[in-house]
Amino acid sequence: MAFRSSSDSVGVVGEFCAYRRASLFYGRNEIDKFPDGKCGLRCAYHGWKYDHDGNCIEMPNEPPTSKFKDRIKLKSY
Repeated sequence: MAFRSSSDSVGVVGEFCAYRRASLFYGRNEIDKFPDGKCGLRCAYHGWKYDHDGNCIEMPNEPPTSKFKDRIKLKSY
């Protein structure tokens, strides 16, 4: 998947979300409205959000204190 974040960084990551392999073709290109927020591609099915390097930066189904998202990474090019 190739996408351009709203901060003008280009990301090329694997097509499938790490959670149940849903296609990111239907993902949403999102920005965070907070100054320190990260832009990224959000899976439309499960809500996991990935940055342009393939790192998972948000998991709505995990508590905010969880570090599980730090272990998830998509292949990036």
